[in-house]
Amino acid sequence: QGFFFFPDASDFTSEGWDLSNIQEDEISDWQAQIAEQSTSTGDDSTHKVEMNLVSAKHVVPRESVNELFAVLSLRVEGFGSRAHLPSDICLCLDVSGSMRHQKLENLIEASLFLLAELGGNDRVSIVSFNTRASLVSGWVRTNAQGKAALKRRLHSLRAGGGTSILSGMELSKGLFDRRRSHNPLQSFYLLTDGIDGAGLERKTALAAEMMSADISIAVFGFGADHDSDELTAIAGAGEGSFVFIESADAVADAFG
Repeated sequence: QGFFFFPDASDFTSEGWDLSNIQEDEISDWQAQIAEQSTSTGDDSTHKVEMNLVSAKHVVPRESVNELFAVLSLRVEGFGSRAHLPSDICLCLDVSGSMRHQKLENLIEASLFLLAELGGNDRVSIVSFNTRASLVSGWVRTNAQGKAALKRRLHSLRAGGGTSILSGMELSKGLFDRRRSHNPLQSFYLLTDGIDGAGLERKTALAAEMMSADISIAVFGFGADHDSDELTAIAGAGEGSFVFIESADAVADAFG
């Protein structure tokens, strides 16, 4: 669902419209709307809705009309968890030079967060890419032993070199294609800052191929300088989702 945010005079600065207070200004109204529309259970019970919103940009030029990307997380108390269907998840991780330091730390933290949420019947494979793609791990069941092995591989990642998102996507697609069996759910997670720009047509074609093979796509952009246009195009071609991870604090919201 889309939301419209109309800044008022108090949000104006010399640089443009300041969106840093968007949570305080708008979130209570949205929270009430979603609580009314989404939490009816037919038994007159009520459920508390917790809502958090983080905008992709803090300031928007005053002369422009912008479509903004944001992480919108909802938690509704009082609903039981659904049965977990086993998944095959391929993590495609950017380890290029632009991912050094905090971005790489956030990427590893996000991957570890995901592993912690998976059950023993899920399977994970890991691909890394910089100038070219490398296989970090083939398909591993995420039982205790498997998670320990995957964690060691993640902590060994180092950033450097150029960026070829295409090579990472091609190697990941091959891993899906070569499986002899698969779990009921299949997902491809691309974690990158999107600073690439080459081969977009082939990348969107691969995303569409994954979607046609019932592989869901989620694209995660890291850092304030991520290329949202490219990452949105990839996610859109696969009818998937795109969210950004600005800081370590946003990891739980993005993957929760």
